[in-house]
Amino acid sequence: MLYKQFTEQVLALRQQSARISVTAAPNASVSSPPQAAPKAEVNLIQYFGIRKPDLKPEMIEARRSHPRAYESWTEEEENAVEQVANRQMNAETIARLLGRQPSAIERKLKELGYW
Repeated sequence: MLYKQFTEQVLALRQQSARISVTAAPNASVSSPPQAAPKAEVNLIQYFGIRKPDLKPEMIEARRSHPRAYESWTEEEENAVEQVANRQMNAETIARLLGRQPSAIERKLKELGYW
């Protein structure tokens, strides 16, 4: 029952999640020039997906508002964080775009040298 509710909420969040235009694929180098790839509208939550289905109840609760909470970070996703951070977006906005918790984005930005 809880899994079904979680799945329904993830689907609803995916449909409502923000879309951004990116100038390069998430796995492209951050230093690549903007004209290197055409602009494409991307739903980052759907793009990176949900891979961890077996979670503790508190993790499931966090995913009600942050669908990618507690997912492992991929190099692609770190590159996406860098690209969005280079556009001067704050941690709250980046978290919403990626379906992550703002505190996770803040930690990642610090780890990547942005803070």
